Amino acid sequence: MTLELTNPRTVNLHAFHKIFRSMIKPRFFLLFFVAICAIGCSGINLQEEGIPTRGTVLSKRLHERKRDDLYFITVSYFTQPGKENPQPETKKDSSRTVEEIIDQIGKINLEIGEYYTKEIEVEADVFQSLNPGDNVDLFYDKNNPYRVVLKEDNK
Repeated sequence: MTLELTNPRTVNLHAFHKIFRSMIKPRFFLLFFVAICAIGCSGINLQEEGIPTRGTVLSKRLHERKRDDLYFITVSYFTQPGKENPQPETKKDSSRTVEEIIDQIGKINLEIGEYYTKEIEVEADVFQSLNPGDNVDLFYDKNNPYRVVLKEDNK
């Protein structure tokens, strides 16, 4: 069988397309897999290395499925800049006067972080025990504050 084409450039394009398609598919899936792992597996355990903060339950959502249900709560919280980058303690200056100490009592260094909301999946018992308006203890990733878990949830 002989293949006769009037334009030799067409043959080159078809060959290139065939080679390109065979090389791209495996590389694309490998790149896609690595990207998903990088997004989902940041490498830190938030229960151990996350920054603690206090949040509020905004809403609850039940996603019913045939096999098992999924339980979600939406929480709002502020980041804690002072806990993310703690300042080294300075030496206490014992040479201050009583007046200087009294002046410092009224001065508060209040640092408010950024506000976030996030829907997170929780276990059924946690879902049942929480209601909108309840306060919850959370841990978040200081490098990605949208990564957040409940303190008492083992998910």
